[in-house]
Amino acid sequence: MRPRLVATVLVISLALSGCSLAFVHGPPKEAAEMMPVDCTTARTWPIVDVLFTLQFGFGALGATVDKSQKRLTPIAMLAIALGFAASSVTGFYRVTKCRGVQD
Repeated sequence: MRPRLVATVLVISLALSGCSLAFVHGPPKEAAEMMPVDCTTARTWPIVDVLFTLQFGFGALGATVDKSQKRLTPIAMLAIALGFAASSVTGFYRVTKCRGVQD
């Protein structure tokens, strides 16, 4: 039963995380040939992902200190925080690529 529970936590954490994955679009691969390029230049969604990363990261830390929480709570919160962190890195990368193409 333990592996099924871990798999469930990972799937839920990936489903809940990712503003940048959903809303930030990088430039197309053939961007040098086609101008103007339609992609995301605002860093809003990656910053939102950073804020959620911090929230769930500190929540996981607090859940480990709080002995009344179940053992799985900090693990789940950390998994969600890592999902948001990955989304944030992806979002900042896409925005940087987009800005580079548009300059």
